[in-house]
Amino acid sequence: MSQQANHETKVRRTQADRTADTRRRALDATIRCLARDGYAATTTTKVAQEAGISRGGMLHHFPTRAELLSETLKDIEMTLRRKRIEALSKLPPDSDMFIPLTRIGWESYQSEEAMALIELAIARIAHRTICRHRPRPDRCRDRTAGAVQGMVRRTVLLGWAS
Repeated sequence: MSQQANHETKVRRTQADRTADTRRRALDATIRCLARDGYAATTTTKVAQEAGISRGGMLHHFPTRAELLSETLKDIEMTLRRKRIEALSKLPPDSDMFIPLTRIGWESYQSEEAMALIELAIARIAHRTICRHRPRPDRCRDRTAGAVQGMVRRTVLLGWAS
């Protein structure tokens, strides 16, 4: 009777939920493989085994290695950005930002995601197909310059610089 009750209460997940779960497992496995084994050893077959996904299932979601790595890169960037924003949001608004920013940056670059990001950045030099979505370098430079200018303005306004 208890087995029947458990079976009746179990709700079947939607196809969208199953797809999202499979893609998430593949992306997480790719990050682990990149961080542990490096770019050259991270194959779709190895990722599928690591994620517990069939080879066909892997190819259904990510038809090529380049597509898998490109999606992984996007996921890593979003994850690291989210973690940094979350950490920054916990800081008092009028606090000195230099030490907390340094700590947050250092902690984020010690993560498994950051190790995978470094592998992909190095690989990008030789394999342009990995990262076609990357923003233009001048946009990155402009964003970085804007962030630094904002920190300097806050520092001057709060009286930490003379």
